[in-house]
Amino acid sequence: MKTIYSIFLFGCFYFVASSQTPFCLDYPGFPLVGETHQVFQDEEGFLWINTENGLFIYDGQSVNRVELKGDSLTELTSSWHLSMMQDEQGKLWFGYRGKAITSYDKKDNSIIHYSSKDGYPTRAWHILAYKSQIWIADEKGLIKFDPITNEWSLFAFDNSYNLTKKLKTVRYIIPDEKENKFWLATYVGLMEFNLDTYEFQAVPMKNINPDPRRGDWLIIDLYKKGDDLFCTSWGGGLLKYNIIEKSWSQYYTETQKEDLVLFQIEALNDNEFLCTGFNTPPLVFNQELETLSPYQSPLIDEFENLRYSDACLLDNNGFLWISNDKTTCGLNLKTNIPKVSSPYIKKVIVDNSTVEKNGLYYHDPLFYSASPNSVRFEFNTLNYEPSVKYQYQYKLEGFDKGWINCGENTSASYSSLAGGSYTFKVRSSNENSDWLEARPVSIKIKKLFYQKWWFILGVTSGLCVYFTFAAVQGDYGLFRRAEVN
Repeated sequence: MKTIYSIFLFGCFYFVASSQTPFCLDYPGFPLVGETHQVFQDEEGFLWINTENGLFIYDGQSVNRVELKGDSLTELTSSWHLSMMQDEQGKLWFGYRGKAITSYDKKDNSIIHYSSKDGYPTRAWHILAYKSQIWIADEKGLIKFDPITNEWSLFAFDNSYNLTKKLKTVRYIIPDEKENKFWLATYVGLMEFNLDTYEFQAVPMKNINPDPRRGDWLIIDLYKKGDDLFCTSWGGGLLKYNIIEKSWSQYYTETQKEDLVLFQIEALNDNEFLCTGFNTPPLVFNQELETLSPYQSPLIDEFENLRYSDACLLDNNGFLWISNDKTTCGLNLKTNIPKVSSPYIKKVIVDNSTVEKNGLYYHDPLFYSASPNSVRFEFNTLNYEPSVKYQYQYKLEGFDKGWINCGENTSASYSSLAGGSYTFKVRSSNENSDWLEARPVSIKIKKLFYQKWWFILGVTSGLCVYFTFAAVQGDYGLFRRAEVN
């Protein structure tokens, strides 16, 4: 009965998934994206895609490449993005295949690159903010970074493991607050890291088969559910470690009993999670049935003839995203309307040239030494659901007297702006929400000499003196003529 009920639930889930139509993202300038290491959704709902060819962001309408430049302590050595996360203050952190990590604060649009004097991190596979510290899973070991003091600490496995330099890699971190330790996915198996003593402890890998090619356990990702730790591995399929019983279980598919390479884990619901892999379509693990099988979904049609699936994410709006070596595809697994998001200013185009962004927003103010012929603002609202339509209003303070209704139009243009200070604002609303306002953009245009206060004051004063003198002279002339008469 239990089995029949689980099959019924899976059938219902598949019916909902198959009733939706998947769509794939169109990357600008990159028909082949290559490896996608992480798909991440920030607190505002934007989708960030970390690939070997750079960082991209999806706003519900289009994909745009993001360049992280700015006030650097060190310059980036690579555009190969591996990981990212958002800390409790809302600051975004990025990891690379290169000697740096980057912080990006949306509040003030500040971007800072950090790197240790010893040249690490080199491959920041995973970044975790934990108790005011930044922890990095790196190919050299586990790294701790204090963003306040800018101090770095590297914790690597000792020589008792007889490891090569490559096999010191840590891939993923899961904190255990109760025990004050980390669970680590490493290239030598599952490990514990004591946060009081800063010592590693290997978890014995008993009664499970290692990678048949390497003869060891390369663990890539972790997912904790209750007392069970699920581990994806290179060649060893899906592993489950029970923390209480200290016992292992190993899972393969019906068609692949060995050499199964799995990458990432993403929970779909309370009973199932998804696994991506190499030379295999995405798989779903049913915890109640303890079965690992191909994921039945219209999304899989987008993965035919591709050699692997990469990153995966079930976002806050109920969209499941899976990446391959060409694109990232999404499918709405829920029927609810996504939460309402604030609009944002996507582009500022001055005299037909797009103003460069640093990060997601523009630095304020944008300064111009001469009055541009045209200024165009393009804006949008994060929206994954095409059926939800937004209405917009905008105004350019310093020029417009009030809000201007533009319906569903997502742009506003101005021409021949005089010198002065302006602030462009836009807000959006749909039938289910009040007006929400975007972060404004300020523009300063240098005034020409005849527009400046001292020139206007001088001319005005001169005219006043002139007309006063003329009036006096006129009265005096009338007086003289009256005397003559």
